[in-house]
Amino acid sequence: MMNSRDTKISVQKFYPLLAIGLLSLAVAAASQQPQVVKPPLLTELPRMTIVHHEVRPSQTDPKIHKPDFPHEAYVNAAGTGNLLFIYLPGTGGRADNVLKLLQTAAQAGYHAIAVDYRSSSSADNVCGNDANCYGPLRQAMLDGQHESTQIDMDSNNCILNRTTKLLSWLDAQYPNEHWGQFITNGQINWDKVTVSGLSQGGGHAAMLAHLYKVHRVIMFSSVVDGVNGPNWRSAAWIAQTHATPRDRFYGFAEANDRRYFARIKVNWKTLALPGGLTSVDHMAPPYNNSHRLFSARSGRDPHAQVARDSLTPLDAQGNAVYEPVWRHLLGP
Repeated sequence: MMNSRDTKISVQKFYPLLAIGLLSLAVAAASQQPQVVKPPLLTELPRMTIVHHEVRPSQTDPKIHKPDFPHEAYVNAAGTGNLLFIYLPGTGGRADNVLKLLQTAAQAGYHAIAVDYRSSSSADNVCGNDANCYGPLRQAMLDGQHESTQIDMDSNNCILNRTTKLLSWLDAQYPNEHWGQFITNGQINWDKVTVSGLSQGGGHAAMLAHLYKVHRVIMFSSVVDGVNGPNWRSAAWIAQTHATPRDRFYGFAEANDRRYFARIKVNWKTLALPGGLTSVDHMAPPYNNSHRLFSARSGRDPHAQVARDSLTPLDAQGNAVYEPVWRHLLGP
């Protein structure tokens, strides 16, 4: 039989053991808790070595010559990555206007190209108040085959031919960079492509996403197609069914764009872009997971500053202020 002294000794031994056991359980439980890991800032991510190519359209095919300003291409030096980023300039723009954006895409793992094409006349200037003009016009710009009485475009100088010839040329000249993975039998593998563009170019990108199921589409200050009336309304093609799911459409524009921002908002609504209108100025990605993003920074040309090198605002280190937005829009 245990006497009182034995009981006292046993209790004295038990409490330290209990404390040690509880501490061990607490440590074990803490180790089982999910760890919250903050994503690194963009400036903290390792920078890859990227390669730049500048190619005149006539180099890829002598039949392409109107116009003949250079295409731009960027890729990481190892040629790794299985997605293609295509950028189409806005009215009167050139491929070399957006080198910062292309470099950001290449750093994100894309093969990135900006395609030069005939962009001297904007769609809204050509079509005006004809809601049914915009769709055929954009398709004619893309393939040079669809009928449009508004422009003179042939199959050699159209956007799609310029793009496929550029990719084929890059693959032939730089096989170790693996540009050929984006073309099969002369046709672009759209499921591997993020299409984008500024203003007019953003409208062409959206039309490509309308015709083909692409990986993603990014509309910078776009789409602006539509007609006036009691209430401004979207062009006919925008309200149609698209080959690309609507949750792959993303838009980024400037609220200070007095001419076009109101139109762009209407078209984003017609396209049923997910999420509400969200400012990027005082928020970090993922911007409430919205696909309708805007900024309200002042500038010389708010319409174009969301993408163009000479207009986009810079931070103290000379980096584009919108780089985190671009990186978010580019996606995984």
